[in-house]
Amino acid sequence: MAYLNVRERKIETKIAYVGPGLAGKTTSLHRIKSDEARGRAGDVALEGDTLSLEWRPLQMDRFNDCDLAVKLVASKGAISTDRLDGLLEDADGVVVVVDATPSAQEENRRAVMLVREALSRTSAPSVPVVVQLNKSDLADALPASEVARAIAVSEDDAEREWPVVTASAVRGEGVVEALEIALASVIEAMKAKAQAGSTAAIAPKIEHNPLLGALRDILRETVSEHMAAVRHEIAEAVTAKLGQAHDAIEELRAEMRMLAKERERAVEAQAAAITELARLVAEVHAASLQGCTLEDLAASEARLRDGMASQSRVDREHITSVASVLRRSVETIAVDVKKQDTLERQTRLLTELGALQAKVDALSAAVEPAAVAVRGVPAQIGALEKVVERGLHGTLVPRLAKLEDSVQVMHVDSSESFQRTDARTSEIQGGLNELLEELRRRKKGWFS
Repeated sequence: MAYLNVRERKIETKIAYVGPGLAGKTTSLHRIKSDEARGRAGDVALEGDTLSLEWRPLQMDRFNDCDLAVKLVASKGAISTDRLDGLLEDADGVVVVVDATPSAQEENRRAVMLVREALSRTSAPSVPVVVQLNKSDLADALPASEVARAIAVSEDDAEREWPVVTASAVRGEGVVEALEIALASVIEAMKAKAQAGSTAAIAPKIEHNPLLGALRDILRETVSEHMAAVRHEIAEAVTAKLGQAHDAIEELRAEMRMLAKERERAVEAQAAAITELARLVAEVHAASLQGCTLEDLAASEARLRDGMASQSRVDREHITSVASVLRRSVETIAVDVKKQDTLERQTRLLTELGALQAKVDALSAAVEPAAVAVRGVPAQIGALEKVVERGLHGTLVPRLAKLEDSVQVMHVDSSESFQRTDARTSEIQGGLNELLEELRRRKKGWFS
């Protein structure tokens, strides 16, 4: 997919060149590099079997006030499924280079079929595709319409029809045109996604922005710390609940032991009642032998039956109450285990993450005007230099020229004055010398 380089204000896209072996993919990349009138390109780099070229168009409009930078990739030789998946990963456009000679049509069909299958496996099956019909300058080259029918580059859906551009990579004809058509289709797709409000139209590439990269690292570390804290809290809560459950289970076991003891006591009471019944039967039998009446026997039997019923009712109520207590204990343990308030912690974590994301967005929005202002500083400095240069040429330079002329005139005048002074000094010195010589001569006369 296309990326926005925030620092350099350019849209970085990727276009893959695919096709059968010897169709002209490598030659096409070298022709694009040599055409300096249509674009600026770096060197063709080779890494393994993959060629890559950085290209910038010169005759296409900017996109959203950003320059366009296109990375062209191509695989040498015949294509395969694995190599196609690697080339088409994050590709914004595809140029299928096919051969126009009749003997290459079977390889062309196979290449087109592999490209369709590879695009259907990607996350963006609607990637723009352009067919570059290479070697169209040869004598036995097939017409573009016939090749299009042979390789079935058009589908029932007219929107998915692949345009065909006749080209000759050896002569450099139609190669850049096919690339420009593919790039124009990529730009139209990006505009359509942007108008539809898709956030995946152009993703910001923050690796070029140190501040945004640092903010991303801080956000990642903060999320990791919060997740570790939440995991620690959950582990502590689960440990505490397990401890409570263990205590409750121990209490349950104690209640079970008490119940077992109560059952044992009930069994002992029943055994005692049976023993008492046997004793009463024996007494009745003995009384009958001694002349005991039936009324006495019936009264004894009624007393025994009432005693046993009362004891059974007490035992049953005790067992029912103990079972109810045990059932409530089990239900309480189950509710406590299920009521792990992880949902509240997750909600709080998501709220904090949302706040952090809002801060990052605010910082990104604050950084962008600063970056724009910084990018405008060189232009302001250039304008200031021009103003200073105009001021120097307009005022200071003429004044300096006048001052230099005045200094030159003064220098000439001073030189002439010095020359006259030297001549006058020489003349005076000569006169003084003559006078001294005249005075040294002996004179005849009384003045001598």
